[in-house]
Amino acid sequence: MMRPWMLKAKYALFVGLCLWAMALQLRYRIVGDAVVPFLPWIGIGLSIVGSMLFLNYFLLQIPPDHPIRTVARWIDRGATTVMVLYVGYSLFLSANAVASQSTVVVHRSEIVSISGADIDLGAVIPYSWATVRSLEGLGEGLGSGTGTTRNVLLTVRERRRLWGGEAVLVYLREGAFGTPWVVRIERDEDHYAREVLKAAPTAASAWRNLIKGFIARQQWGEAVASARKYLEIYPADYSFAHDMGTWLVSARHANDRVFFLEQISRHQPDYENDQLLGFAYLQAGQTQKAVETFQASIPLKPKDWEAYYHLGLIDLQQLGKYQEAVDLFNQVLQFIPHFPMIERYRDEAQQKLSAQMQQRMH
Repeated sequence: MMRPWMLKAKYALFVGLCLWAMALQLRYRIVGDAVVPFLPWIGIGLSIVGSMLFLNYFLLQIPPDHPIRTVARWIDRGATTVMVLYVGYSLFLSANAVASQSTVVVHRSEIVSISGADIDLGAVIPYSWATVRSLEGLGEGLGSGTGTTRNVLLTVRERRRLWGGEAVLVYLREGAFGTPWVVRIERDEDHYAREVLKAAPTAASAWRNLIKGFIARQQWGEAVASARKYLEIYPADYSFAHDMGTWLVSARHANDRVFFLEQISRHQPDYENDQLLGFAYLQAGQTQKAVETFQASIPLKPKDWEAYYHLGLIDLQQLGKYQEAVDLFNQVLQFIPHFPMIERYRDEAQQKLSAQMQQRMH
């Protein structure tokens, strides 16, 4: 016979584990058939059963030989067994997601309907799910072909933002144990942008939304191609050109970055843009153009350190002009004294200059 405090701890743990398991299922969601939306209800039901058993044992003070005690014991054993299976399944979903090394795959889909309600357990728990129809063959994800409908639980944020009939993007990852799980669901802005562009091919906001969607999913080729088309329509949108030049930070997009930043440079000299453009030239392997760009930017802000820094680094690391590098780094230190990084570069340039001079003497 368990002592009262042990029973109290058992049922408190019972309820806590059920609620925790329910939270895991809402966090690491799977796409499934009709049973999926009702899995959290199992956790809620188990929590209620645990609370009722707690009341039976401690608040109602039922005698040990009372028939209700026998029924309660059978309920206790059955509920404990179900709870262990439920928590175990939730731990499986958690491990399946956390241990996954797969990349996110985006699937275009449509929300057929959204169902659910707020569950009041003293605190209100928003609970809802969506029936989603695949708009493309998704293999193991949302079904085996176009038109397949499956159910998926929704987060609170998704429930507030999504509606039945909407085109959506379902972000899936293959789990470590082969069970796909849903990372997030969001409105398919690309779909609606394309629909707008069919009716109004020069709609600026639709073009920008389409490009931002590509960038958000790191579809850089599509983003660059669409951005170039947009600038053909709106060549004076220098703010957009600057944004594209800022977003394309990877070296493999250096030539595209140069293209967008040059649009601004041709329109009007701008010091900050020239720093970005000069660095993009370096990424693209156009060192001489980078030097010319940084040098041309100095009159725009003669007392700013950044252009001198870039030129000094080029002289030190690429051109082997160590005396010029020392002079440029000293110029930076006049603007920002005690700049440790610049002092290290200056000292490196000075050492290489000394070594170079010694070689010439021999």
